[in-house]
Formats: sequence, C-alpha cells, structure tokens
Amino acid sequence: MKLLTFSAVIFFLSQSATAQTGPGMTYHGRLLKPSGEPVSSSVTFKVQIISPGPEQCVLWEETQNQDLSRSAGVFVLHLNSLTSTRTDGGSASFQEIFSNRKILTPPAGKCASGYSSFDPLLQPSAPRIMRIAFNDGSFSGWEESDDQAINFVPKAIDALQVSGFPASSLLRVADSGGALGNVSPLSNAQYVELAALIGGTSTQYTKPGDQVSLAHSAPSSLSAGNVWLEGSVLKFYDGAVTQTLGTTATSTQWASGTGDI
Repeated sequence: MKLLTFSAVIFFLSQSATAQTGPGMTYHGRLLKPSGEPVSSSVTFKVQIISPGPEQCVLWEETQNQDLSRSAGVFVLHLNSLTSTRTDGGSASFQEIFSNRKILTPPAGKCASGYSSFDPLLQPSAPRIMRIAFNDGSFSGWEESDDQAINFVPKAIDALQVSGFPASSLLRVADSGGALGNVSPLSNAQYVELAALIGGTSTQYTKPGDQVSLAHSAPSSLSAGNVWLEGSVLKFYDGAVTQTLGTTATSTQWASGTGDI
C-alpha cells in the first residue's frame, strides 16, 4: 500500500551534528498513512538532487534507512552523511553540485534523453531540484514526493563572507561609479607571476641596480626596445628608427665592462 507524502519540511545546508563527509543538507518531514496514522516501520529513503533545466540531470543520489517505530512518522535525513549511501556513481562532491562555476557531467544515463551534462552558467539563478522517494516495505518500487526547489537562504543571496573572508579582504574589480567589473579569472601561472611581481622576484622586468648584458652587434631582426653596443656606441631601436646614444653630454659610452645607463 502506498503512503502519503511528507509534511512539515525544513531543509538547509549545514554542518550537522551527525557525522558528515563535508557540507550537507538536513531535511525534516513526517510520513503518514492514507488513514492519517503515522508510519511506524523501517523506511528506505532515496534522495535525488536534479538540475533545473530540460536536461534533468541527476547530480546527486543517495539512499538511507530509518526506523520510524518510535518517532510517530517523523524523520530527519542528513544528506552527505556517514549514515547515507551515495548511489548515482558521480564524482562531483556535494558542494560542487551546488556550484555555478563549471559544467557538471553526471555518469551516462543520468540526464534526460538527448542531454549529457548540465551547464549552470546558462541559468545561474535557477534552483536545484530535490526529489525524495521512499518505501516502507509494503509495496514494490518507490513512492515519490513532488519535486521541491532548493532556493537560497535569504541572507545567503548577499553573503557577508566567503570562506571566512569579508568583502573588504577580497580583490574586487569595480569602476569609479561602483559598477562591478566582469573579468576573466587569473590562471595559476598568472597568479604565480603576480606574486613574484609583488615579492620583487619577477624575471619579466629589470629592477633598479640590476646589471644588464648587452649584445655587441645589432640583432638580426629588430624590434622596439632592442638595445646593443656597436663599438663603443650604445644604440637603441624605438620601433621605427635606430637611435644612437652618446651624442649628448648626458649619455654614457663604454667599450667593455659594466656601467649604468
């Protein structure tokens, strides 16, 4: 015999008191029979997190068993906990399935026909969908609840911190009027170079006091900025014309060794 679906539902992302493997979600509800009596047996629950678009990709699926014999039908599901078993075969973490940073590609067969992945950037404000099914052992298959949108917690829409860092501690891009900029993220190599520039260890530019080795003939192919010694005369190519330095009293010339320019 199939049962009525849930009532009194509350859910939120949290670090539950129940042992977790990372960020999780807690779902409260109650199971009632068609007569209105609470379910009082062992129940198996299946929880799915599904993408919101037509692709309907199953981003997360897990099962867990609960004994409702002493709870008057009340149950508490701690998703991504040590008491649950993940069954979708995916590799994305619980935290990643809620991220809008990258395309999510579930295992084959986990999306609607004609689709193989979910691109959250195409619908960044659309909520993920939660679908819960259960079986108390009195029927075959699963009894499913209505799909439920996992919406933002109101205050999380404008978060005060990112991993503990306030907005004032983060590097941001905005114009003089305060409008936020939209720039590409730094690559790992660009970050390393930025840190080197700040630390004064970059090899991309010459620092005051550095010694520079100059060629003793013009490069075979000139480009703007080339500097070389030709005999005892220092020459410079500005991108159009080769300039000869040393024609004024303030220029420095030498035939060999090191010196300041």
